[in-house]
Amino acid sequence: MLNTGIRATISRGKPETQDRLRRDRSYILSVYLGERRRIEIGKLGEFLFKRGNYLYVGSGKKNIEKRIERHLKREKKIFWHIDYLLRYANVRGVWVSEREESEVARTLESLLEIPVPGFGSSDKRHDRSHLFYGNLPESLLGDMDFLRFIPLHPR
Repeated sequence: MLNTGIRATISRGKPETQDRLRRDRSYILSVYLGERRRIEIGKLGEFLFKRGNYLYVGSGKKNIEKRIERHLKREKKIFWHIDYLLRYANVRGVWVSEREESEVARTLESLLEIPVPGFGSSDKRHDRSHLFYGNLPESLLGDMDFLRFIPLHPR
């Protein structure tokens, strides 16, 4: 279980971390779905999701920390495409970047499978998807110099 309470923010209240997060434009959620499942994704429709690892690219231009914290909460109003998937899947890790989300998505698109075209990218007409499927080693994400890992603390 992830600690997502108001008192335990991603930055842990550290000013230097908060300053860095203010510069970040995008994030990647590492998500694990424990079993194959059909999931309705709003207006996109119903899709069969394979068991396994997914990477979701998002942005939080005004407050990336709050956006990430929202994704980590179990109880929330369903609003974003990723909210539908996170009802059944768990966030395992988070990376942040100063690069734009479309640039990050294009990098992942060249390495992984697109399970749902248009997922998370309805506001980006040139992006095929912001959700990717596959076993990209987390060490490879760590080696991408434009990403920084944000540790998630267990309760």
